[in-house]
Amino acid sequence: METKLVITNLKYNDNNKCVSAYFENDEIIELNTIEDNLINSVYIGKVENIVPSINAAFINIGIGEDCYFSLKDNQSIPYVNEKKDNKLKIGDEILVQVSKEAGKKKPAVVTSNIAFTGKYVVITYGNTKIGISKKLSKNYHERFENLGGKFANDLYGIVFRTNSVNARDEDIFSEIRELEGRLNKLLNNYKHRSCYSKLISGITEYEQFILRCDTSQMDFSVVTDNVDIYENLKNNNPNYNLRLYEDDYPLFKLYNLESSLKKALSKKVWLKSGAFLYIEHTEAMTVIDVNSGKYSTKKKEEAYLKINIEAAKEVARQLRLRNISGICIVDFIDMEREEDQNELMKQLRSFIKKDPVGATLVDITKLNLVEITRKRIKKPLYEQFASISSIQEQSFDDIEK
Repeated sequence: METKLVITNLKYNDNNKCVSAYFENDEIIELNTIEDNLINSVYIGKVENIVPSINAAFINIGIGEDCYFSLKDNQSIPYVNEKKDNKLKIGDEILVQVSKEAGKKKPAVVTSNIAFTGKYVVITYGNTKIGISKKLSKNYHERFENLGGKFANDLYGIVFRTNSVNARDEDIFSEIRELEGRLNKLLNNYKHRSCYSKLISGITEYEQFILRCDTSQMDFSVVTDNVDIYENLKNNNPNYNLRLYEDDYPLFKLYNLESSLKKALSKKVWLKSGAFLYIEHTEAMTVIDVNSGKYSTKKKEEAYLKINIEAAKEVARQLRLRNISGICIVDFIDMEREEDQNELMKQLRSFIKKDPVGATLVDITKLNLVEITRKRIKKPLYEQFASISSIQEQSFDDIEK
């Protein structure tokens, strides 16, 4: 499978946004804006409030709104000032890392379990356990438990990422040592920094994407017309094909990114069969309705299964493309045969399993409504392009196929 990451400026409404677009065999799978990334940034924060009823505190890191901090999930708190006890109090200054962006009605989330992410492993301060990616079969567990055991310590734990499967032991060891050095540098210096200081900036969207890809095992390339981004990636000694686009014809037009954006902001998504999805965002969840549309046949049960499976594949793609998170309810076309329902669930499970963010197929109700949950990492696409999403119904819903 040929995969490609395109990084360029996308023009719309006389504005420019730098975006990254990921393609698999020429089909767009992900589209995100490239902005100053708050995720994984490390700050000195101040405790502004403690709410025992929800077992949480709220931390000011100097970005405006206070951030949510779980007391249950953060047992090893790195304080800036010496304390006689380990009890968190209002006014304390602590080292935190941003783990989730703010939502419309939810604050950003910070943690004191500082993580440093590499291509093969993640090392985690405050959590000294050895972890293995859920995507790796148990056949690999013994190898990684043995590798992790060689680095057992009271300072940090290690999580082996999916990419580590094809890596040599010495490459994994080298990366652990490099990440360990970065952690030690942080721990040696943070107590000398002032409150609200940003000690580490989060890596960009495209850098995160490249880190999670096993570029050594896939036909992967990156093309960009941004010289600064090209030089940044080039300096990291990439093991993939990196190209600076210098032709006169705009890169965003070459890959039809404007059209792809309009379709990704539209409520209606046409399928090749003539059926379509209708996607609606609410405060509580995202609802996706599968409609048979222009598809017509006498063999309804067979047709419904065919449409539903086609829709299931597109639902999985739309979750990634639109960066939909939280609860998603999919209303597939009703099917009477239980074996058809089981086949649909089997296919849908296989489609969403490929999602690197982490999507879970929860269940199907008696009303044939399927519930999917997806981890929130970044703002959904319609929020990233909020300035134009409000006009989607006027112009974008007319775009077909």
